Amino acid sequence: MRSWPQATVIAAHGLGRKRRDLALASGKDFNETDWPTELQAITIQGNSYLNEIVLYHRSSKTLIVTDLIENFTSQSPGLGWETRWMAKLSGMWNRPSPSPEFRLYSHKKALAAALRQVLALDFERIILAHGDLIESTPRRTAKDCLRTAYEHVLH
Repeated sequence: MRSWPQATVIAAHGLGRKRRDLALASGKDFNETDWPTELQAITIQGNSYLNEIVLYHRSSKTLIVTDLIENFTSQSPGLGWETRWMAKLSGMWNRPSPSPEFRLYSHKKALAAALRQVLALDFERIILAHGDLIESTPRRTAKDCLRTAYEHVLH
C-alpha cells in the first residue's frame, strides 16, 4: 500500500473484520460488480474459515488465485524450510492443490457452484499468490486438483 497509496483496496467478504489495518474502499467488502469489466470476479464461498475472490482477465485468458490453488516446487522462489516442510507433509509439494485451510468447507452447494464457474472459464495460465505459475495445461491442472480436493462436492 505504501508503493501505491492511490490504489483502491477491495477485500473478500469478512477480511475487513480480520484485518482492521486495511483501509478498504468505502469501508465495505467486495462486491462482484465493483471490478473493472476486463476482469471477471468470482467469489468462492462455502468455506467457514475464509472466502476468496478469483479473478479472470479476459483478454490474456489468465486466472488469478490466492488460496484456491497453490503450487510449491523446488523452483518456487523464497520458500523457507517451514513452508517446504508443510507442503511436503500435506501432500502439496510438486502437486498443485488448494491450501489446507481452504479444504474446510461447510456450504457444499455454494462451493460447488463457484468451482464449476471457475472450471468453465477458458484460461491459458494461472497466476498464484503461493507458488509457481501454471502455464502447462492449466485447465487440466485446475480441474484435476480441484476435483481431487473436492470430490465429494463436485460429483
